[in-house]
Amino acid sequence: MPTAFLVKPPTEPNNGSLVPPILALHGAGLDIFDPQWSNFWLKAVPRQRHSWIILPSGRTSWGFDWHGPSAREALATVDALHNILSGQPEWGEWRIAPETKFLLMGHSNGGQGAWYLAARHPERVIAVVPAAGYIKSQSYVSWAQSRSAHYVDPGLRAILDSSLTPDDNDLFLSNLVDTPVLAIHGGDDDNVPVWHTREAVSVLKTWNTQANVTFREDPGQGHWYDDIFLNDQVKSFVTQALEGNETALPSASRSFTLTVTSPADVGSLHGWCIRKLRIPGRLARLSVEIGKDAVRVWTTNVNALSLRIGSLPKGVRNVAVIVDGQTLELDEATWDLPDFILALAQESGVWIPYASSDIPVAPPTGRIANLLTTSAPMVIVIPDRTPSRLLSAALRIAHALDLYHKLDAEIVDDEEAMRRLKEGLLGLGNMVILSSGKLSAFATTILDKRQTSFGVRGGSLELRGRLLNEPSMATLFLHPHPVDANSLILFIYGADLSGLERGLRLFPIRTGVTVPDWIVIGSPADERGSGGVEGAGVWGNDWSWNEAMSAF
Repeated sequence: MPTAFLVKPPTEPNNGSLVPPILALHGAGLDIFDPQWSNFWLKAVPRQRHSWIILPSGRTSWGFDWHGPSAREALATVDALHNILSGQPEWGEWRIAPETKFLLMGHSNGGQGAWYLAARHPERVIAVVPAAGYIKSQSYVSWAQSRSAHYVDPGLRAILDSSLTPDDNDLFLSNLVDTPVLAIHGGDDDNVPVWHTREAVSVLKTWNTQANVTFREDPGQGHWYDDIFLNDQVKSFVTQALEGNETALPSASRSFTLTVTSPADVGSLHGWCIRKLRIPGRLARLSVEIGKDAVRVWTTNVNALSLRIGSLPKGVRNVAVIVDGQTLELDEATWDLPDFILALAQESGVWIPYASSDIPVAPPTGRIANLLTTSAPMVIVIPDRTPSRLLSAALRIAHALDLYHKLDAEIVDDEEAMRRLKEGLLGLGNMVILSSGKLSAFATTILDKRQTSFGVRGGSLELRGRLLNEPSMATLFLHPHPVDANSLILFIYGADLSGLERGLRLFPIRTGVTVPDWIVIGSPADERGSGGVEGAGVWGNDWSWNEAMSAF
């Protein structure tokens, strides 16, 4: 369930036809519960005849730039509104459909968020109106003069930068070639230069010259202007998308590409889904070409994929499915099952059909920031509750989680964590284990299972035979949760108290922190930034060592 959100009701009931809502994403620093800003944002998005307007908070006024936990928060508001309306019979004429599609709008950081959500969930979005959005953070706040660049190994830098790949909107624009887009930008914007939207539109049209995208550049206008959404072009676009019949919407392309970096964060495109990557941490792409005699598929870095048969265009049946040159013949009865899921996994270069449920769900790895998406309050484990630097660290993390994400946290000591583990009472929330010097009994118990490449030797942390106990050294890494496969543990280990503080600075409480699944950092980082990183990497499938995405 989301924390809280605002809605703007339609002017008329739906008369039996359930019209999709609008999901409107605010800009950075805008508190929708402050009357000044809520009135501003409510007035900015024109009220609709039959559609609800949903204004999510993103958890806080800054949130996570509508990525990760903020994106899930926004999506949850749509389902929450359905549940609220459906729970009151007298509101029946105002309800929305379950798992409804929606139209996305957003301005500034919210415009960027509209690009983000639409490209990650193309089958839930009927249209998108991004205004004054930046294409990605590295282009908005340039890294060209980063001090780290003078010292860091380029291969290591690529691994560190991979932690931002899930947020790079330009890499995922292939997913939007069939989504109606009206992109808006003021020609004299001195906050987010108009180049950002020009470039996003250019990339989209490079993927498909017939992409359904319109660019409205308003000459002489800045970052915000009163009629940015209140003009005839936007009103017409929104009305057609929301209330036009299906024949008015574009049909699916016969050729398209689905781009994914984290299968857990990207939905399907025209029924096709990437379920697992060959090398986690790298981009995966699935290109489809639907012809009269065959459905041809080419994959890049895909280990498992699926297709809902009923999502293929009408008239496509009893044809060969050719994946990376391998022909798969489906029996005739399968073509009569629109909800049948064709699931394939690659083994030794050969695509093998599987039951959809037999393809394991990839763990939620890729970057430490994934820890911020938790199904329950975060549990922070420290050796004991006596006043100490470790207790101070736990309190600071808990405060930051509340301040920036409205996430609850519980601080427990090692003895309580061990009791809960033995009695099966750990719960489902993500965890943080803080240690300095000698590892605690709870940390040792978890690590002794050897579910990752990290282990314990002589009370200290080790990785692939190397002790990580040098002065001022810090190590952070994600680890499987002992109870729930969809939850995570983050270890923050300092060889000493100086190392602990250095590790705390890498906790990804805000966006833009380049920390993949694991990282080892030493005191040279104080002067050289990422040039002081001694190792980093992304876990492989099933938490295995991923040589292609590791530097150590």
